[in-house]
Amino acid sequence: MIRAALLALAVAGPVAAQTQAPCMPYDVFRELLRQQYGESLIGRGLERRGWITEIYAAETGSWSVLIVNLTDGQACMVSAGTDWSEVEPEPAGEEM
Repeated sequence: MIRAALLALAVAGPVAAQTQAPCMPYDVFRELLRQQYGESLIGRGLERRGWITEIYAAETGSWSVLIVNLTDGQACMVSAGTDWSEVEPEPAGEEM
């Protein structure tokens, strides 16, 4: 049920997710993803507004993207889905 609601927010994008997505304390969200979906952190980066974007994935192929607001410690789901697969990074400067 939570996953379906969060998936619906994916089409709205990160800005809408900050105002409409269910948000909760970061540690609570991480534990939810681990326990309910078997997802663990596989990467993170600093977003241009100073927020951290994190990607979680599970061996089953489920994945989630969280936006973490550094000022209040809240995390909001931006997107989630299925069929995640790892790919080898392409060397910089090569065309696809």
